[in-house]
Amino acid sequence: MSRRDPYDRFANDGGYGQEQSQEAEFGYEQEEEWLDQPYEQPYEQQYEEPYEEPYEEPLYQEQMPYSRREPRKPAVISNNATINLICTICAGCGLFGLFLYFVDRRSRAVRRCAVQSAGLLCVSVFLAAGLAVLATLFGMIPFIGGFMSTLLWILLALVLCGDMYLRVRLMAHAYRGEAYVLPFIGERCRQFE
Repeated sequence: MSRRDPYDRFANDGGYGQEQSQEAEFGYEQEEEWLDQPYEQPYEQQYEEPYEEPYEEPLYQEQMPYSRREPRKPAVISNNATINLICTICAGCGLFGLFLYFVDRRSRAVRRCAVQSAGLLCVSVFLAAGLAVLATLFGMIPFIGGFMSTLLWILLALVLCGDMYLRVRLMAHAYRGEAYVLPFIGERCRQFE
């Protein structure tokens, strides 16, 4: 014999006829009386926030004079990541910058970096070639020529290091999209933009 589940209203043996007796048995009638009463919110525990002192601005002994200028923020010439990347490549390779100067007429930022990079390339190539020729010529002179030749080769190495430093600086500003003008060379190249 199977056991009957007391919570099953629609058991096989009784059907719908036993539904009312189960309601009375389990207290469904009491539930309707309870629904007529107004709803009360459960008690919530009140808590107090800790007391905080009001903020007072600290007094400074020495204030900075207003005559000092704030550092200037560089002007932004491009917000586009693709343009900034092209400008960085132009700044790193002078021949590519020279190529883009003649090919790309759309972006002013690319032309600006290309002109400065090509100008830096021209200056560094002419200085390096001139110093190499002078070092070779001074190397042919006996006694003092060897010393002068060595100094000129050292100066040539310094020129190439300066070229690399300026290129890296130009690349960093180009990658951020900032307007940067190379010292001495940049002002003279601005007319070709």
